[in-house]
Amino acid sequence: MRARYAKPGTSPGLEAVTEEKPALEFKVVVISYDKDQLTETELPLTEVPAPDPADRRVTWIRFPAMPDAASLAHFGDRWNLHPLDLEDVINTGQRPKTEIRDGQTFTILQVPALEDELS
Repeated sequence: MRARYAKPGTSPGLEAVTEEKPALEFKVVVISYDKDQLTETELPLTEVPAPDPADRRVTWIRFPAMPDAASLAHFGDRWNLHPLDLEDVINTGQRPKTEIRDGQTFTILQVPALEDELS
């Protein structure tokens, strides 16, 4: 993915996304693990189950491409993600960072890739 940023002067959050893509069945990779088990599943973004507070596993959700804003907003509502975190998913030029809010740890980073793999 190439770096993409909101236009200067726009309000922060997912509302800052102005380029709307058609809603597609966008798939993500859900990786959950604990000390005993690792699961990796590919699911449509709209079918990723809401988090269960009783589930103590760590869950990573990998976005292999850019989702449309409507699907991402639906996902953010289910996972109770802050609008600024969702904006970081859309604006791919973010530096790696971690935010801790309300018992959730949100980490954003680019998966390392060789330059040949980027084209």
